[in-house]
Amino acid sequence: MSEHLALPLCLKTIRAELDAFAPNNEVIGHAVCDRNGEYLTDSLPEQTCKDMVEICNTHYFNSLKSKRLPDHGKILFHAIVELPPMDKPVSRVIVKNGNGNLVVMDTPVYAKYIRDFCDALLASQPYAASNYITQKCQVTGVFYINKTDNKSVSAYVEALLDCLVFSGILKGKGHYVVNNVDGSRVFADEKEPRTEIIVRAW
Repeated sequence: MSEHLALPLCLKTIRAELDAFAPNNEVIGHAVCDRNGEYLTDSLPEQTCKDMVEICNTHYFNSLKSKRLPDHGKILFHAIVELPPMDKPVSRVIVKNGNGNLVVMDTPVYAKYIRDFCDALLASQPYAASNYITQKCQVTGVFYINKTDNKSVSAYVEALLDCLVFSGILKGKGHYVVNNVDGSRVFADEKEPRTEIIVRAW
């Protein structure tokens, strides 16, 4: 097996789809795959595969639990910002600073969005910045946009993390305290575009 496994593992059934000597779809063996669907073994007895999957996954999930804080899952922050969500633009602008040096900055539209978002966020949660989060956490953003688009939810999440750092809610190393952004998703709501933010201890 590979030294670096993409855990958790799963049991894969090998079927005789191209075997001329076996009926179509007949099970001819079992193998172990990683979470990316790559085979880690050749055909083995089913029980052998099950044992390998159970041993590796049990160790994997136990190691995850040991890294979590005692208050794992506790809600540290919750807010709703009544502004149309904006995704983080890929392109940025290059400008000269006061010393004449070229620096890379966010676009004016995106910079204004961050300021407006933070103003609205801190207006609804005036003490949020004084109770800033420095521990490992999970940030979930639910984005209700005013029109349907094909943009990835990750672009909206990146913008949300920028806003949380800029507002002072995420302190310490900023983005580095965020363990994951599981549960983040995008919906269409033309009447009430908004962003719901939930930060949980990890």
